[in-house]
Amino acid sequence: MNRLPALLLLSYVASCLCTGDSFGTAPLGLPDLKLLTVQNETIRTTDLRGDIVFLDLWKLACVPCDEMRSSAARLNPQFGARGVRFLAINEDDTPAAWKKFLWLNPSPQIEVQDQGHQVRNALVATELPAVFLIDRLGQVRWRHVGWTSDSEREAAQQLEGLLREPPARPKS
Repeated sequence: MNRLPALLLLSYVASCLCTGDSFGTAPLGLPDLKLLTVQNETIRTTDLRGDIVFLDLWKLACVPCDEMRSSAARLNPQFGARGVRFLAINEDDTPAAWKKFLWLNPSPQIEVQDQGHQVRNALVATELPAVFLIDRLGQVRWRHVGWTSDSEREAAQQLEGLLREPPARPKS
């Protein structure tokens, strides 16, 4: 069996993930997942449909994750007031360490934990931090792995573009 087509596809997907590019005309959808918030409430990812979502995957002891969380905190007032939902998903940390961190560092985002890596696996996130901008239909429209000084500006530009799109039509 010729494995070259599969290797080329894998190479393309990996390059998209590393550069913040989308997959072209067939965006990846966010599946229906249940996650536990810091307040011990269950949130379903499908409950976010109809809203634009800034979804970030992070963990403690990750310097780029700290930088990304600071950027999200700066973007939240500007875009949250315009209807963007900010969902921060902690990976790998114990619930006690995660809750202590959030108690010491309050956040305006919806904070959830995903120790089972449901979201990371569904969105094919290879490294942390990873940010995904999800449109009103639940489709991933932008992804960014890692975080640099330009990342916040790029995320803001992408959010502006998503906000210019017409609202999703209600399901009939």
